Amino acid sequence: MTSPGTCQYSKPADQAATYALLEVFGRVCKKCAIVLPTAPDALWRAAAFAAHRREVLDRALADHKPRTWLGHARNAARHDPGDDEQVEQWPQQARTDAALADDADTLADAWRRLTADHRAFLDAYAADCPEVEAYNGARDAVRRSTGFPQRRALDQVSAAVGKVSRTGERMYGPPPELDAGALVCGVWLAARSRSHSARRAADLARKAAGAELAGARVVDVTHLPVPPRTSGSGHESPSSWADAELALWWPDAVEQMCKRLEEDFEAESADATSRLLLVRNWPLTGTRDAPVAYLASSPVLGPVVPHGYREVGDYVSWSGGDTAGPSFSAVVAAPAHLVAKLEKEQAVQLSYQPAPVHGRRPGHRRHGRPGGGRGTAACGVPAAARRRRR
Repeated sequence: MTSPGTCQYSKPADQAATYALLEVFGRVCKKCAIVLPTAPDALWRAAAFAAHRREVLDRALADHKPRTWLGHARNAARHDPGDDEQVEQWPQQARTDAALADDADTLADAWRRLTADHRAFLDAYAADCPEVEAYNGARDAVRRSTGFPQRRALDQVSAAVGKVSRTGERMYGPPPELDAGALVCGVWLAARSRSHSARRAADLARKAAGAELAGARVVDVTHLPVPPRTSGSGHESPSSWADAELALWWPDAVEQMCKRLEEDFEAESADATSRLLLVRNWPLTGTRDAPVAYLASSPVLGPVVPHGYREVGDYVSWSGGDTAGPSFSAVVAAPAHLVAKLEKEQAVQLSYQPAPVHGRRPGHRRHGRPGGGRGTAACGVPAAARRRRR
């Protein structure tokens, strides 16, 4: 039993101990609804905010999934616009109580170190991401592969085995669909983006396809190539002959696809100049933003401004998935040749609404509210100026 107004979970005073709040914050009892004075409340909020951010960063550091530019953009977005200003205000409020001044200074210093750790994490993460120039060249090659005879051949391979994946089994429901063309192109793109050789990229693509197709059974012989590579004699049944045809066919189809991709692959040449680019729906954390997520590594010039609200499927949650949330407009200094290519792509992709990146030729001006219209200003920026702004 406890006396009225006391916490039934608290220990007697003679058993009390002192701990650093940030070290034990996650274990602090939260069963009581306590109203604190302004100064202690501000200190508590700052401690809670910093402790949560430390937990998020620790989870990100422990994540060993392959590094991608979309993952980089999502991790960068965890530091929201205005976080630093908010954390600066809390210790200022806490310092109105002289007894809390030292604690407020400790929290302010802890936040600065946490911010520095987050920047160091992002730098290390970006270093492990695909090389931007190679990635863009390889991505273009994969885009152009749609409709190629080699891509259609892999589509026929998928159809011959019923388009059923053998590596993505599910406990409930049907197995995921197999798209051999997308699989081969995706593995090749990932390998070439990380500066692997053409032979290594082809080997990895062949290995990934083999995990799906080695030993697979044909379910529709109408998709096998004509004329056949082998005769029906020497096989116990038509099905065994069809499986033998598939075993000879798919490795050659993978090899031909990789060869065609290599013919079209040309890494973008590095450009020392930059152009200012207005990016809508910042940060680029939605799944559909993956092709341009590398822009999150570009320096942001000036403050971001509110742009709108994104529906589910466009915005990143703290757990790393997509959810609804606010969006912003930001000006970044991106490589000039990549900006020019993005402009060309969006000129022919009118169905992509709203496009996250817009640009205009140097010298073209348009007035209006930030983020309110489709026009933006894009201009050349010397590399030295870009470095000064970092």
